[in-house]
Amino acid sequence: MATTPKPTPNASQELAEATAEYKELAARIGELGLIHHGSVVHRHAAAPTGATERKTGRAPFYQWSSKVNGKTVTRTLSAKEAELYREWIENDRELRQIIKDMREASERATRAILREKVK
Repeated sequence: MATTPKPTPNASQELAEATAEYKELAARIGELGLIHHGSVVHRHAAAPTGATERKTGRAPFYQWSSKVNGKTVTRTLSAKEAELYREWIENDRELRQIIKDMREASERATRAILREKVK
Protein backbone atom coordinates (compact mmCIF):
# COMPACT_ATOMS: atom_id res chain seq x y z
CA MET A 1 0.00 0.00 0.00
CA ALA A 2 1.50 3.30 -1.07
CA THR A 3 1.53 6.22 1.29
CA THR A 4 0.60 9.64 0.09
CA PRO A 5 3.45 12.10 0.32
CA LYS A 6 3.14 14.77 2.96
CA PRO A 7 2.42 18.11 1.33
CA THR A 8 5.32 20.52 1.43
CA PRO A 9 4.36 23.65 3.39
CA ASN A 10 4.51 26.82 1.39
CA ALA A 11 7.34 29.23 2.13
CA SER A 12 5.12 31.64 4.10
CA GLN A 13 3.79 28.88 6.34
CA GLU A 14 7.25 27.41 6.90
CA LEU A 15 8.65 30.86 7.71
CA ALA A 16 5.85 31.54 10.21
CA GLU A 17 6.37 28.18 11.95
CA ALA A 18 10.16 28.52 12.09
CA THR A 19 9.91 32.10 13.37
CA ALA A 20 7.41 31.12 16.09
CA GLU A 21 9.66 28.25 17.20
CA TYR A 22 12.68 30.57 17.24
CA LYS A 23 10.84 33.09 19.44
CA GLU A 24 9.74 30.36 21.88
CA LEU A 25 13.32 29.14 22.16
CA ALA A 26 14.61 32.68 22.71
CA ALA A 27 12.09 33.13 25.54
CA ARG A 28 13.36 29.94 27.21
CA ILE A 29 16.85 31.45 27.42
CA GLY A 30 15.51 34.22 29.63
CA GLU A 31 14.08 31.63 32.02
CA LEU A 32 17.41 29.88 32.56
CA GLY A 33 19.34 30.54 35.74
CA LEU A 34 23.07 30.98 36.02
CA ILE A 35 25.28 28.90 33.77
CA HIS A 36 28.71 27.38 34.33
CA HIS A 37 31.01 25.07 32.42
CA GLY A 38 32.75 21.93 33.60
CA SER A 39 31.72 18.85 35.51
CA VAL A 40 31.27 17.79 39.12
CA VAL A 41 32.32 14.40 40.45
CA HIS A 42 31.89 12.76 43.86
CA ARG A 43 35.23 11.41 45.07
CA HIS A 44 36.10 8.96 47.80
CA ALA A 45 39.68 9.29 48.99
CA ALA A 46 41.19 6.10 50.30
CA ALA A 47 42.23 6.39 53.92
CA PRO A 48 45.45 4.69 55.04
CA THR A 49 44.98 1.18 56.45
CA GLY A 50 43.75 1.31 60.04
CA ALA A 51 43.08 5.04 59.94
CA THR A 52 39.66 6.43 60.61
CA GLU A 53 37.92 9.13 58.65
CA ARG A 54 38.03 11.45 61.67
CA LYS A 55 41.81 11.10 62.10
CA THR A 56 42.72 11.56 58.44
CA GLY A 57 40.01 14.00 57.37
CA ARG A 58 39.54 11.97 54.20
CA ALA A 59 35.79 11.95 53.94
CA PRO A 60 34.07 11.71 50.58
CA PHE A 61 34.21 15.03 48.74
CA TYR A 62 33.20 16.72 45.49
CA GLN A 63 35.36 18.16 42.74
CA TRP A 64 34.60 20.56 39.94
CA SER A 65 36.90 20.48 36.94
CA SER A 66 37.03 22.22 33.60
CA LYS A 67 39.38 23.42 30.90
CA VAL A 68 40.37 27.06 31.32
CA ASN A 69 42.74 28.53 28.71
CA GLY A 70 43.68 25.01 27.60
CA LYS A 71 44.52 23.74 31.09
CA THR A 72 42.44 21.59 33.42
CA VAL A 73 41.42 23.44 36.56
CA THR A 74 40.09 21.54 39.57
CA ARG A 75 38.41 22.82 42.71
CA THR A 76 37.26 20.93 45.79
CA LEU A 77 33.62 21.63 46.68
CA SER A 78 31.32 21.19 49.63
CA ALA A 79 28.12 19.20 49.10
CA LYS A 80 26.08 22.44 48.81
CA GLU A 81 28.55 23.96 46.33
CA ALA A 82 28.45 20.76 44.27
CA GLU A 83 24.65 20.93 44.16
CA LEU A 84 24.80 24.53 42.90
CA TYR A 85 27.49 23.78 40.32
CA ARG A 86 25.46 20.82 39.00
CA GLU A 87 22.43 23.07 38.56
CA TRP A 88 24.50 25.71 36.73
CA ILE A 89 26.17 23.11 34.53
CA GLU A 90 22.77 21.64 33.64
CA ASN A 91 21.57 25.14 32.73
CA ASP A 92 24.63 25.49 30.48
CA ARG A 93 23.81 22.21 28.73
CA GLU A 94 20.22 23.32 28.24
CA LEU A 95 21.42 26.65 26.81
CA ARG A 96 23.64 24.82 24.33
CA GLN A 97 20.69 22.66 23.23
CA ILE A 98 18.45 25.71 22.86
CA ILE A 99 21.08 27.43 20.71
CA LYS A 100 21.34 24.31 18.54
CA ASP A 101 17.55 24.26 18.13
CA MET A 102 17.54 28.00 17.34
CA ARG A 103 20.10 27.43 14.58
CA GLU A 104 17.90 24.72 13.07
CA ALA A 105 14.80 26.95 13.19
CA SER A 106 16.80 29.81 11.71
CA GLU A 107 18.02 27.59 8.86
CA ARG A 108 14.42 26.60 8.07
CA ALA A 109 13.40 30.27 8.11
CA THR A 110 16.34 31.17 5.86
CA ARG A 111 15.38 28.50 3.33
CA ALA A 112 11.77 29.72 3.35
CA ILE A 113 12.82 33.34 2.86
CA LEU A 114 15.09 32.43 -0.03
CA ARG A 115 12.38 30.31 -1.66
CA GLU A 116 9.93 33.18 -1.35
CA LYS A 117 12.15 36.08 -2.38
CA VAL A 118 14.55 34.47 -4.83
CA LYS A 119 12.42 32.92 -7.53
